[in-house]
Amino acid sequence: PNKRTVEEVSQFLNVTPSNLIKNMFMTAQGKEPVLILIRGDYEINEERLRKIIGNDYQPASAEEIQKYFGAEPGFIGPVGISNIKIIADELLKDTKGMVTGANENDYHIKGVDINRDVNVKNYYNIRQIKKGDRCVKCGEELQIKSTLELGHIFKLGTKYSASMGAYFLDPEGKEKPIVMGSYGIGLERIMACAVEQKGDEKGIIWPMSITPFDIYLLILNPQDEGVNKISNEVIKNLNDANFSMIVDDRDVSAGIKFNDADLIGIPLRVTIGPKGLKNNKFDIYIRESDQKIECGKEQIKEVCLKLKEKLMAGLNV
Repeated sequence: PNKRTVEEVSQFLNVTPSNLIKNMFMTAQGKEPVLILIRGDYEINEERLRKIIGNDYQPASAEEIQKYFGAEPGFIGPVGISNIKIIADELLKDTKGMVTGANENDYHIKGVDINRDVNVKNYYNIRQIKKGDRCVKCGEELQIKSTLELGHIFKLGTKYSASMGAYFLDPEGKEKPIVMGSYGIGLERIMACAVEQKGDEKGIIWPMSITPFDIYLLILNPQDEGVNKISNEVIKNLNDANFSMIVDDRDVSAGIKFNDADLIGIPLRVTIGPKGLKNNKFDIYIRESDQKIECGKEQIKEVCLKLKEKLMAGLNV
């Protein structure tokens, strides 16, 4: 009574969800309704299902379910159903001792033998795979991993070439449509992959090969005349070495600047401030390795060139 979901029924009967037959009833205007069966511990792969039954079908309303089965959702099942097309997932083939709705409110049927009790028209692989499922080819356990689509290949065949009149002459001089393919690597996808793989809790870590800028020049106390003078000299030297830069001379706190630099993730950060000016020791920070190097103003350009070369070389290891 009042047990409708897989979890409720399996707990009430003290069986595992894999012992249940889950039912999905779908209808389409002007077409035969379909009852889809799947084991209780799986979900339906809707994309694969629609390739089998078509895109017109939608989950039936509660009123339609009551009309065809004489019961409310949660209590319907395939036993005794002869006027509705039934398709089932392959895992249900030859199963016995199953549990499913009895087509009567507050009732379920135990001990279902699918070959004996259910009129299945066809079996298909319509379930979503799970970690631990076995590969149909080698038998090993499947692993589920998150991925990013970096590139794509589409086999277009002759669909578009035929419609556009793109033909070639074969060795016998006969016209035939060109076989087409589409091959692409998106710039946005490359950026997304880099951020996903190399970023950390602070923000982005751009690889040197695709970074929008080489250096983040962080200026502390930019109103200070000495700091301003040194900053302009450093900017000129780095420009002469063909570095691209973000110059952060905003009138905000040092903490905000450092946090923003980490967030944006430019590979090298050069900090110019009163302390460095006093001691002629300036920090060059490597975002990827979280390392700092101290050097005098005269060595900044040389150190940055070596670090850029090292970061580029590291991409090819």
